[in-house]
Amino acid sequence: MEILDEHNWKTLDDIIQLDSKEKAKLYLILNHYHALGLLLKEKITNPYLLLSLYSPAAILTVCKKYEAVIGEMREFTNDSTNFEGIDYLREEVQKRYPEIKLIKSAKL
Repeated sequence: MEILDEHNWKTLDDIIQLDSKEKAKLYLILNHYHALGLLLKEKITNPYLLLSLYSPAAILTVCKKYEAVIGEMREFTNDSTNFEGIDYLREEVQKRYPEIKLIKSAKL
């Protein structure tokens, strides 16, 4: 998770100001977790298998870290389905691991 802490993408304005290389990094992260959520939603993979490969706490951390940015992207594009796989992934993790509570970190 340290690599995520290197970047301070908190708002859509932050993203717009990035150079193309930095934007590509952000979209790689978002698209990766979006794709994981879609794999679960479409029942292409077993949630227990996926969650044995990915830390549920790490997934929730990523979802929380980029929640505001995704919300702004949805508003900007007027498309509430942008990165919907991330929402599905977060909901599935919370359903299976309700005991995981994220500690509000200054780095989020």
